[in-house]
Amino acid sequence: MDQLSHNCLQEGAMAATRNIQKFEHLNQNAMMELLRKTREKEPDGAILVITEGLFSMDSDSPDLNFYQKITKQYNAFLLIDCAHDFGHLGAKGRGI
Repeated sequence: MDQLSHNCLQEGAMAATRNIQKFEHLNQNAMMELLRKTREKEPDGAILVITEGLFSMDSDSPDLNFYQKITKQYNAFLLIDCAHDFGHLGAKGRGI
């Protein structure tokens, strides 16, 4: 999970599991390293990478094409919170 993911995402994750790892905000190398290490430890385990389409406090966005490519490479799922990008990003403001 991106360390700056909205509090509701962090609280929801904590309610679901205590096995949560956070990577430095928008740091693709840190995310890849966590995925690599996690996949080595858990070759068949489910991995969920959590980020946001638009981080409202910093007004920045991850490279979602890169995130999709890397999560597929490590057989992980990608969850993108799009709550803040509706009306702002994407075609006609429909979000990413």
